Amino acid sequence: MRNIATRSGSEYTQGYVFTERPIRNNEKIVIEVVGVQQLYKGGLAFGVTCCDPSTLRATDLPDDSSDLIEMPQYWVGIKDIALQPRVNTVLSFWITDSGEVKFEKDHGFPRTVLHVDNSLPLYMYFDLYGSTQAIKMRGKCFNFGTLLETF
Repeated sequence: MRNIATRSGSEYTQGYVFTERPIRNNEKIVIEVVGVQQLYKGGLAFGVTCCDPSTLRATDLPDDSSDLIEMPQYWVGIKDIALQPRVNTVLSFWITDSGEVKFEKDHGFPRTVLHVDNSLPLYMYFDLYGSTQAIKMRGKCFNFGTLLETF
């Protein structure tokens, strides 16, 4: 199983990682930051989409994940869900039955960060940009782009 995604050290952007299938309500996705590079500012972007990532090409995705909302499908996200994360930071995400997207850092108190239309099949995505160099996903992930390597 491929579970580590790494952004090229010479790149600042285009480090997209998607779940390989839509997320079920209350299914928790847990990632661990396993690599950082202090050369850049910024952290880790997170969001959800109804767009099946297997239908995308690398050229379809913008350098800045904030621009994903301009795409025709349903995209919502947060640019800096984890600003300047450290190695071993554990981040958890899940969607409740009522459409709340919950976020938890290092097993702390969960908080609602987004509200989504969970009647749609929703994929989670992460954008490894800025200082975030590599994440480890617990479970399978769909990686995207030639700048992203998985092991």
